Amino acid sequence: MLLPCKPDRAQRDVTMGGQTLALVMQGCNAGGATFAVSHVLVPDTAQAASMLALWKTAVLAHVQATDVREQPFAVPGGWNAPQSLRLQASGRGADGAPVAMQAAWFARVDADGVHLFHAAAFSPTAMAMADAADTFFSSLAVP
Repeated sequence: MLLPCKPDRAQRDVTMGGQTLALVMQGCNAGGATFAVSHVLVPDTAQAASMLALWKTAVLAHVQATDVREQPFAVPGGWNAPQSLRLQASGRGADGAPVAMQAAWFARVDADGVHLFHAAAFSPTAMAMADAADTFFSSLAVP
């Protein structure tokens, strides 16, 4: 992936699908926009598709998303699941200020399980991040 800035990295435990999983995040701020990618490994492949959809629902609820426009999203090397998508929406940031959001959810399957990913770009206006977001999302791939 191509981030427009040097990312910070963090990890924390989260509960998803009744399991405690390590969520690994990296992100940065550039030009008034925030870019981030999060990842969890789900060992039980049977739950992976529903967990990807629940992750999307949780993010949209967290930002109080409106005007959501979705489209299918495939990344090179990714799992071709119907829950893999990219969207644009309006919402509210943690401080309550309006934000424009672009986000994607996708996955990769390997011998360890299913790797679930969430990529997002947030800014005060959609135009403030349009070109950088397109570069960011088009650069996403899984090995």
